[in-house]
Amino acid sequence: MKTFISFILIFQFITAQSQNFIDKHFSSYENMDESTVVHVAAKTFDLASVVLPSNNEEQAEVKELVSTIESLDVVAIDNLENAQSELQRGLRILEGEFEELMNMKDGSNRFHLFIDEEDDIVYELAGIGKDETEFILLSITGEIPLEVLSELLSRIETEQVIPVTPLKKFDASAFSVYPNPVKSDATLNIDIPQSLVGGKGTIFDLNGKALSNFDLVRKTHQLNTSGLQAGTYMVGLQKEDIVVKKQIVVIR
Repeated sequence: MKTFISFILIFQFITAQSQNFIDKHFSSYENMDESTVVHVAAKTFDLASVVLPSNNEEQAEVKELVSTIESLDVVAIDNLENAQSELQRGLRILEGEFEELMNMKDGSNRFHLFIDEEDDIVYELAGIGKDETEFILLSITGEIPLEVLSELLSRIETEQVIPVTPLKKFDASAFSVYPNPVKSDATLNIDIPQSLVGGKGTIFDLNGKALSNFDLVRKTHQLNTSGLQAGTYMVGLQKEDIVVKKQIVVIR
């Protein structure tokens, strides 16, 4: 009996670990009549990575990209009455578990992307947003190098899932902050994607209060941290509809 119970506990642990953002927090929406659900499992990506041709550079890039993905899930719910409150609930969850990659707005439309990333490997890309008619959830899991994430996003060729046009211009790996942690009264280097040069930068505290602003006039910006006390902050870059953020830690 002990062995059987141990097996069940291990199985439950593995199952919990394998759940993505949608499964863990929004699974009730997957069975609604108003929902459109897309699920592509690991086996499909395994097979695709084997059978896809790689006769030229573009095909080789697609094959490498597919090999990094384990699953893709999209849930879109039509005319959800509490879409705004569910968006806020999802953002609170994501802000506690993930790092925000970017958010996009177009009128009343909103879409936010978050990543679970370590050492430049993205283990889950989670998205949440809404437009006039749909509440949208997105999850892509795998071991995706940060440098190929932009390519992955640009290949999601449907505006009904996420607004891909601005994403085609954004290189996720080009946005970096270093050193991090950074000492107070030191220099923080901020590498800026070319598509965001000409925009604005902001330092926020964890409550979302803007502490300072700066112009993004070149691809690298040097920020003096003398005005920041020890603690955790967000660096935000914005140009037109796109906002991207990274967390920094200031130490004494």
